[in-house]
Amino acid sequence: MLFPNQSNFNRVLLCSSFQFVLPHSRGSSHGQTRIIRKAYEQDFYTQMMEECYELWAQLEQEAGVKLYRQTGLLVMGPEDSQSYQLMKETLQKNKVPIAILNRDNFCQHIPNVNLAVGDGAVVDITAGVLYADRALKTVQVQHGSC
Repeated sequence: MLFPNQSNFNRVLLCSSFQFVLPHSRGSSHGQTRIIRKAYEQDFYTQMMEECYELWAQLEQEAGVKLYRQTGLLVMGPEDSQSYQLMKETLQKNKVPIAILNRDNFCQHIPNVNLAVGDGAVVDITAGVLYADRALKTVQVQHGSC
């Protein structure tokens, strides 16, 4: 979802999400919620998400509407896999608040679930959900619809 950046007078037009009356099922923005996270293998996405969180917070404040709920995101996988290691290293390098879990402390955080031998777990504490329908409606109201 994109909206105009009024601070430097750039205009952005995105009609695919605005051309249908809400609620609809014809686009990636349909439905009630979408995940938001900083847990990626690539630095670029993790760094980009820092600005995204700021923009969502700004829109929330301007509109007086709750658009984001922090829930955390649990990522589990084989500790020796490249993708798991890259994601964990990217979070650490970018100083994203995380909790690193192992077999010994996993059940303290997530009762009744066991972490498999050889698996690791990381919680991206900043992750959560965006209320997609609410966000789309807020953008339409704040910045005009197509």
